[in-house]
Amino acid sequence: GGVTCHRINVLVNLPITGSWSGGPSLNASGHRMTDLINSQQLLLPGYELVLHVKNDDCNHDESSKILLNAITDAPSTFVALAGTGCSATSKSTASFAPIIRMPHISWASVAADLSDRTLYPTFFRTRVPDGNSNTVWLLLARMCSWKRLVVIKGSDDRFGYQTTEFLEAAADYDMEVVLSSSILTQSDAQRVLTNVMDIRARVLVMLAYEDSISYFLCETVVANAQFVILTKTHATQFWRQSFDGRDGLCTDSAMDRVAEHMVMVGGGDFRLDEANLTCVPDMSSAAYQQWWESFVEEHVSTPLLPQQHNAAANAADGVCMLALALAFLFKNNVTLQDMLGRTEEVFSHFNDAFAATDFEGVSGRIVFPADGGNGAGDPLGASRIYQVQNGSSVSVGTYNARERNISFDRNFTWPHSASPGGTLVCPFDTFDPCLPGHRSSGMQCIPCEPGSFAVAASGSAVCSLCQPGLIASKAGASACDECPHGRHAGFSGMSSCESCPVAHTANHNRSECHMDVKYLWCAPGCMTFTFLLCWSLFHRTGRTTRVLDVSKVDGKLIVTTCGSHNIYHRWRCSSTKVCFSDTSHPGLDNQPLGFRVRVISSDRLELLTAEGEAISEDLDTSQGIMFQPAPYDLLDTTSLFDARIPAFLPALFKLSSIPVLISVGNLGTCMALIAVLTGLLMAGLASFVSRRIYTRSSTPKQLRIRRIRAQLRESNPSPKACERGPHRGITARQLYGFLEMCSDYIKNRDMHYVCGNFIIPITQAERLSYADLAGARPLNYFVSHSWGNGFRDFVSSICKHAEAVKPERWQEVSYWICTFSNNQWDVSAELGVNLFASSFYLALKSDSCRGTAMVVDSRALPLTRVWCLFEIVATIRKTKADPSFDGLMLCTPSGVLNQGTADMNTAIKIANRCRRIDMRDAEASHEEDRQKIHALVEAMDGGFAAVNRFLRMAIRDSLFEMHTAFERDFDKICYSLKSSSSQLCNVLMGLAKSSAGLTLTDTLEQLQEDQQDNELPGCSGTDGAVSFEKEILQRSETEGTLSVVAL
Repeated sequence: GGVTCHRINVLVNLPITGSWSGGPSLNASGHRMTDLINSQQLLLPGYELVLHVKNDDCNHDESSKILLNAITDAPSTFVALAGTGCSATSKSTASFAPIIRMPHISWASVAADLSDRTLYPTFFRTRVPDGNSNTVWLLLARMCSWKRLVVIKGSDDRFGYQTTEFLEAAADYDMEVVLSSSILTQSDAQRVLTNVMDIRARVLVMLAYEDSISYFLCETVVANAQFVILTKTHATQFWRQSFDGRDGLCTDSAMDRVAEHMVMVGGGDFRLDEANLTCVPDMSSAAYQQWWESFVEEHVSTPLLPQQHNAAANAADGVCMLALALAFLFKNNVTLQDMLGRTEEVFSHFNDAFAATDFEGVSGRIVFPADGGNGAGDPLGASRIYQVQNGSSVSVGTYNARERNISFDRNFTWPHSASPGGTLVCPFDTFDPCLPGHRSSGMQCIPCEPGSFAVAASGSAVCSLCQPGLIASKAGASACDECPHGRHAGFSGMSSCESCPVAHTANHNRSECHMDVKYLWCAPGCMTFTFLLCWSLFHRTGRTTRVLDVSKVDGKLIVTTCGSHNIYHRWRCSSTKVCFSDTSHPGLDNQPLGFRVRVISSDRLELLTAEGEAISEDLDTSQGIMFQPAPYDLLDTTSLFDARIPAFLPALFKLSSIPVLISVGNLGTCMALIAVLTGLLMAGLASFVSRRIYTRSSTPKQLRIRRIRAQLRESNPSPKACERGPHRGITARQLYGFLEMCSDYIKNRDMHYVCGNFIIPITQAERLSYADLAGARPLNYFVSHSWGNGFRDFVSSICKHAEAVKPERWQEVSYWICTFSNNQWDVSAELGVNLFASSFYLALKSDSCRGTAMVVDSRALPLTRVWCLFEIVATIRKTKADPSFDGLMLCTPSGVLNQGTADMNTAIKIANRCRRIDMRDAEASHEEDRQKIHALVEAMDGGFAAVNRFLRMAIRDSLFEMHTAFERDFDKICYSLKSSSSQLCNVLMGLAKSSAGLTLTDTLEQLQEDQQDNELPGCSGTDGAVSFEKEILQRSETEGTLSVVAL
């Protein structure tokens, strides 16, 4: 009539499609009740209730997504959430509806666990839950005097809660649940049917969906059985629907036969009386049902209503309940705007209004419990009891939840009986007679106990006992089994055979044991010989020996082992073959041809080539394992008891003795196998233990590494990885300290040995660089060197350099040394993607790098390596770019050539060597590195000629410094002398010493000390002074010596 109504929007999530077919029925009935309320304008005058239906496809994720999108996209649009016909969607939305303060009414969810107010404190529904079914089934069982029930459930997430409640309630009703199992697939149904038939049970409570029940009914058809099934309400004749795995025997008529007498309990159908509806006073429930039946007749099997569902009545009641709550809130001055604001106070008022609901609805009177505990959101409505009779579901009674009683309005029918006049004449809960292997006990069959049997099906209450010599090992046996050879059963009714005592065997009928002397000595002898044979084989085969040291002694390469090496080869040859691994030396590890060794002592061997020749090169290491490949590990090893007897001779004797003992003792297959296996296991265990003890014991070097690591942890308790390049410097103090800790192992060995035997094992746990472990410092100098130089000379050269550049605090000068500064566990990362991304280049080009210290000896080994060539190129670049850069500094164990502090002989030898070196000939371990660095050099101005010129200029400048220093020291010596000819002789002798390896500075200091200690009379003034007019320093390039002539 022109009146404008305010819209009250309600979000309705329904399974229009999906695994449950009731969504369209809820949709149609909900809109019908909405139209009636809006048209009469009695409950909500001036307002129009609008349902916004969304298809959640009976999917809990989709339902939650719809709700969240609605709150996000239109936060002030919907006053409540309704529908949620599937229990899974209700659980999802009801779990966080209180969080967003959204009132929630479900129209058809029946899951029992939704009654839990701890999990779902604000959930309400208008359909009676499945939990009432538990009470109906137990009351029915009590009326029928059923004591034994089987519970079969579907998925745990849907029926686990109700199953647990039923089991607890059954105990209160003094019911025995003899089996509880699950059916999710056809194979599950086969298994459950077998178990049910084994226990002879007849009454089944099935808490499951239609498909699980259909699986079981089909298996019942195949087995030609008949059961009494109690379940919840389902769709009409659901068992006729197709399903996966349906057997060809399961025709519609056959399925009708096994589904007959099925009892179904549920709530939500249309009420039976004609009470007027509270929300539509001028309409009765019968009139509403009549409309629904007409609607169904017109639209069923159409897209609007593919299949009808009796939950339509609950949808109408859900709309009415929401309208009554809204009217209550309006009456209490709560505005629509307040409701859309969803404050905590309004949300509480909404739930109070729901809890106070009491009205006449389409499905009956809707009222909720007043205690507020579990089930406070469940209506106290009636549950209808149906039974399948003649293929159709018919109502036979009603359960009143408020009064907790059942009223019958139709007869039950049972197999071969009926219940006239509403009385119950029920079948027994157990089948009889008992199957073979079972006996009767009251109303049920139980399996015969182990040790007894029952041959044929009967109703006997007693099983027969097995006679001596025979057993029944499992319950439910239909016959007894004879004991196997060597075992006996001495009494009647035994369930297992017993072994005869040691040295005894069973008689022919397995009823007793008697003495057998042959076992007393043959069996232990067989076991002992097997142990000795296998111990020898296990101990020798694949045995590894730990290496303590490989080094040259008197021109021979000697291998020292940890403990005895157990090698013996003299019976057939002068040497035997061995291989090495994990030594960290590429010349030893995994050589395909291996090596030959000659025994020197029990723990020392001379190492030879694969052809048996002496080895000239150094293969130094102090770790790794040595092993003899097959068949040398068996042929060339010593006996356990005599080092002069090859191990295979006693092994052959033991091997031939074992079958003799088995044959003579007539042990039989079983006893022989036991003896052999026992000896075998004992030998295996002994070998395992001995090898484990050997491999787990620590070598002296491992103990030394532990001490070194402990000292490093004490100085740097929390090591961490520094950035690659200039931050990983190591001080002269740390370098010298490392040498002191390892000096007795390092001896005169090179950097290859130091890296493989100490740096890598020390850093293994943290997998960091040694500098990180010791406490890295920003570098002051970059060190270029060859790994072939002796490590002691290397450390001496670095210390001399540190003393030269910072005499007072030389220990604090830090150096970038690749062995110590690179992470040896991730060398590829240190090399970088190209030369200019390598840690070498990053360190050398850094601002903190003041120069390049190249460690050289008389062989000038660094100048033969291609990576040193790269470092020289980088030094050239930085020297041109940075005037403050010290450039290339040549360091020797006697001093720094550039500063004139080194030994002159060494300087001249290095100069002679460098004069003949062409950096084009520099070698590399990897050809790819050589090609990259050559390409880099050739691309720079001047190419290799410029590099060679730079190097020779550095040597020349060093010689000039040496010459200048020599002349300066020589002048000091000469002018410090007075006029004594003896002192001049001392000078010349000192210079001769300098030619043998001492610097002129050392000679000057020695002569000054001699002068102070041996001052001659008359030499304290200037009268006797001798003036030397000219000194000539002559260099001999061929011999590298110095001579001084005083003119």
